[in-house]
Amino acid sequence: MTRARTTATAIAALCLFSSQAFGLTAEEVWDKYETLLRTDADTPVTIASRTKVGDTLSINGLAVDYADDDVSVAYTIDVITLTEQSDGSVRIETAETIPFDLTFQDGDTPVSMQLEYTQKDAVVTVSGTVDRMNFDSQTPEASVTLGELKGAEDFSDSEFTLTLRDMVITSNVDAANMQDASFKAAAIAFDFAMRDPATTDGFEGTMIANNLAGSFKGNADALAKLGTSDGPLPDLFLEYGFDDISGQMNFDIEDEKFDAVYAAGSSKVTYDANAQFISGVSEVTDMSMKFNIATLPVPIDVSMGSLGGGAVFPTAKDTRSPVEYGFYLRDLKLNDGLWSLFDAAGVFPRDPITLELKLTGDAELGFDLLTTDPEDWEELENPGKIYGLNLDTLLVQAVGAKLTGSGAFTFDNDDLETLDGFPRPMGSALFNLVGANALLDKLPQTGLIKAEDLLPVRMMMGMFTQPGDGEDSLKTEVEVNEQFHVLVNGVRMQ
Repeated sequence: MTRARTTATAIAALCLFSSQAFGLTAEEVWDKYETLLRTDADTPVTIASRTKVGDTLSINGLAVDYADDDVSVAYTIDVITLTEQSDGSVRIETAETIPFDLTFQDGDTPVSMQLEYTQKDAVVTVSGTVDRMNFDSQTPEASVTLGELKGAEDFSDSEFTLTLRDMVITSNVDAANMQDASFKAAAIAFDFAMRDPATTDGFEGTMIANNLAGSFKGNADALAKLGTSDGPLPDLFLEYGFDDISGQMNFDIEDEKFDAVYAAGSSKVTYDANAQFISGVSEVTDMSMKFNIATLPVPIDVSMGSLGGGAVFPTAKDTRSPVEYGFYLRDLKLNDGLWSLFDAAGVFPRDPITLELKLTGDAELGFDLLTTDPEDWEELENPGKIYGLNLDTLLVQAVGAKLTGSGAFTFDNDDLETLDGFPRPMGSALFNLVGANALLDKLPQTGLIKAEDLLPVRMMMGMFTQPGDGEDSLKTEVEVNEQFHVLVNGVRMQ
């Protein structure tokens, strides 16, 4: 997490700076930018020379070298010019190529990467005041390319290039470095290849997406506070999405070759965080994937109407907060060849498959999530408390059957003896199953199982279900009472 956010922060700062400035004079712009370059107060930022000729301030030989226990990032910019315009704005021009050196540990092995950020014809217009600066930047093309990879022995022969075209960033930054930005790009392309030089095993592929769009609100310095003891995380909001996604991958592993082609209508990610909670939501729509695998007798062709999920969980210590987790896969369709692998006779309905789950509740952490090292979580004496958990949605719909469920449970955190350290639950859940008997009747027709082998299943259904409200409908109610008796349809099981 540390190396990802550090590199992302550095590249984001360069993207912004490649087409942004931070004041109405060249000196004010440079002073502000030098502050933003520091991931923390100890980050070394040096320059070889600084000269002012007329309205242009030139910064030569800028070097930034950030390091912590997990990762080090170093990069240089040969030339930066900041030119004051007649209308009070400042125009920024930087070197077209900016090299990065990234080093981190992979277990006991140090890994180093050389990256190259390239921008072409970046243009910026900056207006406003020192306390509130407005930026309008345009970059026809920007890319990040892997130059060299050392230490990752299995895939040392690797390459990738990430390219954005017609990138536009508009933002404003106040005196406290809080940013409110929006960004977009007409297209983004990712070309990659990873190979093991000892065996030639590896894979390669491309990904292309159109209409990248997103927004960011917060302080970029907040990213550096994750996993530290520097205090609570300031408010941070990020969302982005793509349209018309497509790509392909080719694999060659242990002399087995196969390829995949994928596409999606849209993709969106939202991330929101503050001192009390973190939430994240993602969704992909109209997704399709095709696989050709030599060892399979048929190609695999699947599509989904939507795939997504999200979570909300607390970050602050000793604060009772809502929690949430959700996942859904809607309208999954399989090609006939794939269905035929287990249902050659077409016994089952081949309707789209849907899975949905949503859990909500409230809980309390016994530690500060953002300032505690994840390696120490297992050693915590008081990880926290759970007060309630609700099953808001459960849906499994496939091969003509449909399972739904809902329920709510509370937890007694004063009773940690009944369940050996876990709070005692109390509540109930109701489950409904439609089409189960028809499904069992059809199973023997597929040849996968004999009718007599299903007798134990039918007996268990008889023991733990009762007739539902419609034809071929069953229901089950599970209850845990105050005495920690477990009842199924009113019959005590424990």
